[in-house]
Formats: sequence, C-alpha cells, structure tokens
Amino acid sequence: MCKLDEIGVIKAEDVKSLANDYQVGGEHYKGKKLQHWDLVRIFEWDYFQAQAIKYIMRYKDKNGVEDLSKAVHFIAKMIEIEAHKPEDCGPGPEYVDQ
Repeated sequence: MCKLDEIGVIKAEDVKSLANDYQVGGEHYKGKKLQHWDLVRIFEWDYFQAQAIKYIMRYKDKNGVEDLSKAVHFIAKMIEIEAHKPEDCGPGPEYVDQ
C-alpha cells in the first residue's frame, strides 16, 4: 500500500499498479496522479464515501453537474444511514423495515 510522507501527502510514485496505465471506457481518470481506486484503498473508504468522491473527482471531465448531483445523492444516503444507525452497529431492523 502507498505511504504518506512526513507531512501527510500521498506520493503518486509510491502507487504501483499496471491497471493504472489504462482506462476502459472514457478518459475521465486519465492524467490523474492518483486513481480513485487507489485513494479508496489508502483511506479505506466505505462504499458510499467512495462513490461520492468518485463523482466529485470526475465531474469536470465527464458529466459536470450530473456527477455532482450523483455525489450529493450518495451523501444524502450516507446521512440517512448515519441518522438511523444504532450506536453499537450498522443499520438496525427499524431502518431496514422503512
């Protein structure tokens, strides 16, 4: 896994991946020093965090405001889950049954 330098900056050259050398479908991640999936691994984001950040990272190069709206949608779901989550573990039956 990638290391952080002494001031907390991720060094792109520390991320080694052959899959980072190409992109299937589109060019919206090309040219980025770090790929979205590398950041997900480094920071151990959950699904909702990763999806929201994915859309924020690519909005200028792919779907503009639509991608920002998708990010907001994932953040809204995160808020919904967190607001109904019992303190000891994930969403309980009262959330699932809604």
